[in-house]
Amino acid sequence: MENGLTYYTDLINKYFSGECSPEEARILMTWILAEKENNKLFEEYRKTWNIIEKDRVGKQIDAEHEWLVMDAMLMERKKVRKSESQKMRRSAGKEADLTVKHQLSGIQHTISYRHIRTSITLLLRVAAFLLLIAIPSYFLVRYFSQPGIKQVIAQNKVFETSLPDGTVVTLNKGSSLEYPSRFKGKTRNVKLHGEGFFKVKHDNKHSFIISSGNIRIEVMGTIFYVNTLPEEGFAGVILTSGAVAIYYADNPSGKVILKPGEKARILIDGKEIDKEQNEDPNYLAWKTGTLIFNGDPLSKIISVINKVYHSDIRIQGNNISGCQVTVTFTEQSLGSVLNVLKATLDLQIKYTGAKIELSGNGCK
Repeated sequence: MENGLTYYTDLINKYFSGECSPEEARILMTWILAEKENNKLFEEYRKTWNIIEKDRVGKQIDAEHEWLVMDAMLMERKKVRKSESQKMRRSAGKEADLTVKHQLSGIQHTISYRHIRTSITLLLRVAAFLLLIAIPSYFLVRYFSQPGIKQVIAQNKVFETSLPDGTVVTLNKGSSLEYPSRFKGKTRNVKLHGEGFFKVKHDNKHSFIISSGNIRIEVMGTIFYVNTLPEEGFAGVILTSGAVAIYYADNPSGKVILKPGEKARILIDGKEIDKEQNEDPNYLAWKTGTLIFNGDPLSKIISVINKVYHSDIRIQGNNISGCQVTVTFTEQSLGSVLNVLKATLDLQIKYTGAKIELSGNGCK
């Protein structure tokens, strides 16, 4: 997929013109949330588009029916007045005066017709403009809908939603889920981009299938975590309870079954699924708000913190990378977490915009 600015500006234009597919809308939303400059560019396009559409939409609205109806009414009134005029012409003494009145009446009709047409055009343009403003705002708040399809996007925080079958899904910040407004057929199919925690409603007759590219995760009813964001080229699944089958869409016979406590590493661009016991106590820290470290090196701790808090913390030098820390954080702010690490390891913290740099003399 092309990642250049031209690609995303094309997506913005497609979105405002109503030609954006659900997948393209997801890609656009992820890009907007990734950088402040991206969001700023999107807002500039929206303002420009609103100015253009304010005039264009009004012109495109088909008001021909209204014009024809009003024209017919005016013509009918004109015929009646003409008939009356013909009767009045029989009076020779008033013929010239009636001609002048008839001309004035025609001018009044023309002015009235133009006034009504201008007023309706203005009203239609105002209504179209207000609708155009409302649609992008609604899209950016939480989700957008197309006939039969919904896409939920967790924009700035963890978001929980219930699907039509009663399944509960928790999405990490920046993740999205696409699903039908009503499940049909023998399977319940959804599409995930990012990280999600699923509590699938048990149903022996209808399998629940999560799709992400060529990867498929099939369950009947269970609790598990999925990360489709490639980490070193792999996606991940960690099973809490029940059982899941993982396979590639073009190789359904190569299923790998997970048991509770196991995790799978799924090669994104290949045909490799490995499973092992899950040893990571923090895989759901983004959802629970609890981070547990037991003699872990600072380098690993910072990696987890960056993922959970969506931060950009960097360790300067090698003096402190291997310093081990045993600590538990429960629903604490990033600043509070850093202060604890600072006091524990005698660190120096430098804030440069969104970037945070850690340095120190070494372990105590």
